[in-house]
Parts: sequence; C-alpha cells; structure tokens
Amino acid sequence: MLPHCRVDVVELEAEVVEASKDVGFQRDPRISITVQDGAIFAQDAILGGALLNIFLVSPQMFQEDEPNLTQNFSDGVGSTTNQDKIAC
Repeated sequence: MLPHCRVDVVELEAEVVEASKDVGFQRDPRISITVQDGAIFAQDAILGGALLNIFLVSPQMFQEDEPNLTQNFSDGVGSTTNQDKIAC
C-alpha cells in the first residue's frame, strides 16, 4: 500500500471481517475497518465533507444476470449528496 494513502474498508457482516483474519488479511494502521452498510457509510462520509473513491466488490458483480451494482450504488448515494464528491 502507498505510504500516504488511507483506506476505509466497509463490510456489512462482522463474520466476514473475522474470517478475513483466517485468509491472511493483514491489518495496518492506515486501514480502518467498519462493519456497516456501505451506502450509509458513504452518505455519512460525504455529508461530513469527505471526498471518496469507492470500489465495490460483491459476488453479484460477477454474475451476468445481476444489475450493475456499482451504478445502483452511485445512483442511490448521488441522489442524496453532491455528485462531485463520489467516484464509482
């Protein structure tokens, strides 16, 4: 990871965070892990003045019959916040 970067990891399920320890995820002082709905986290951060670069990873993203989750997330968050503060 780049030394000047800070990463906020947001996971909906606490069990996934716990399981990450078993697969070698290494904690770092520059990585913050929050158990919360990502859309709520992003809305709160943007309303607080944060500028976010958002990367969504979900198993559904790799299924052809699923809707575009990144676009749906962007539409939902962008509808209640300043669109210039979110990049999906």
